[in-house]
Amino acid sequence: MSFKKDKKGITVRFEDDEMAKLEQLGARYQVSSATILRWALQALVEYVEINGGRIILPLDFSNLSPLGRTEADCVQRQLK
Repeated sequence: MSFKKDKKGITVRFEDDEMAKLEQLGARYQVSSATILRWALQALVEYVEINGGRIILPLDFSNLSPLGRTEADCVQRQLK
């Protein structure tokens, strides 16, 4: 018998305009707002790793890898 890995949850409160933007992104890319937040967290973690454990402001995500995806995968799933 296999068990799914337990997931942890948190409550995050957003201003109305922030939540609207998050929901718009989710609708645009046909994913949940939780998925958008996971993607943002993954990008931030990689950004910090690339910068030696530091957050340098303003954030510049242009040098991030496609997180284990091939270039062909990224082109196929390219966000419009």
